[in-house]
Amino acid sequence: LVLDASGSMAFGSPSKLAYGTRLAAGLGFVGHVNLERVGVAVVRERLAEGVGPARGRSQILPLMDVLSRGRPAGATSLNEGLGAWGLRTREARLAVVISDLMDPGGYERGLRSLLEHRHDLHVIHLLAAEEMNPAWGGDLRLQDAETGETRDLTLDAGREKRDRAAR
Repeated sequence: LVLDASGSMAFGSPSKLAYGTRLAAGLGFVGHVNLERVGVAVVRERLAEGVGPARGRSQILPLMDVLSRGRPAGATSLNEGLGAWGLRTREARLAVVISDLMDPGGYERGLRSLLEHRHDLHVIHLLAAEEMNPAWGGDLRLQDAETGETRDLTLDAGREKRDRAAR
């Protein structure tokens, strides 16, 4: 399990990180009670912390401990973090990446790295409801939670309706 804990994961209510943490905990629990080897890695700018794959119910608490310490912070570098995780693993595994995939540098190279190392890759793309259907409009100044960069944009009701109709 690879969990993105970058600054953008703090958004939403509950936050994307809180939701992702619960999801990773649930998947880890199911794996451990079925005697599968489960590990977890928390990724920010690069691989931050984790626990290696282990089998058995006694490994549930160490996995939960790592997940409970996750705090959203820093910039994302999914390419670097996923690449580092892929290099640390010596054998092909099931890899579940839980992330909002909001990285200005992209994430494709990191995912490709996992595929090149023959991992069975699954991506869970987390977005907050407010990101899917923003409740605000008009002239906006948005600030990136990770880089601090600001962007000015105008969101009008007509444009929003056209975008939804196009979907």
